[in-house]
Amino acid sequence: MIVYRAIDFSYDKERMCREIESVPMSLFTKTIFPWKTNYFAPDAFNNWFVGTRYMNENVSRWYMENEKRVDVHGTVETPYTYSASWVPEEPVSRDYVFRFDEKSGKIDKLHTLYQKPWVWKDEVDLPYIREVVKQLPFEFVQLTRLIVTPAGGFCPVHQDESRKDPYYDLGFGKINFNIKSGQQPLEIRADDKTYYGDADTFYVNSAFPHAVSPTAEKRVQIQVCGKLKKDWLSFRGQA
Repeated sequence: MIVYRAIDFSYDKERMCREIESVPMSLFTKTIFPWKTNYFAPDAFNNWFVGTRYMNENVSRWYMENEKRVDVHGTVETPYTYSASWVPEEPVSRDYVFRFDEKSGKIDKLHTLYQKPWVWKDEVDLPYIREVVKQLPFEFVQLTRLIVTPAGGFCPVHQDESRKDPYYDLGFGKINFNIKSGQQPLEIRADDKTYYGDADTFYVNSAFPHAVSPTAEKRVQIQVCGKLKKDWLSFRGQA
């Protein structure tokens, strides 16, 4: 199974960044992580990842109490996300990364539930981003997610999907645009090996633990989920 792979695909970073920055921050959702041992224990993943020292006191997180979600707001910034695509079965206003059950605390990952083409939202104008995404080696695209992490922010160790989820085995995957790195790579841990997502465009299997250390400046990314073409490993191009 491929964990990380750089992709030979170039694009206009400045143009893409301008489109992302044109989206009102009021449409973005701040990522608040669940309070779980595998996120916040100091020895999580065998002491891998420098960011663990920031976690308990400083990161925003939530937990369930008496069938109610309780949010704890920390002092360190975490990523803000905007879902630029959606599926008609869900409210268009939803943050399309997750569906959260307020009573049970269960989190559904919507890209694993709706394994079909998604629709672009019309509330923002992203013509260049749409054109670039169309060129990627997908049979069809699901979630296209804009991710902005303010300077000094970070992303704790987490996994987007369970390792038991068949999403990747079914031929689905994720391609990231690393538009502004914030001077920190995405770190992915698999089988006692650390991969560094620092290419301009790369594939990542985010069912493996991954994180971003505190950034020196604003970090800007796009993550695209979808059904990959069978020959995607040979893909290269330029937008």
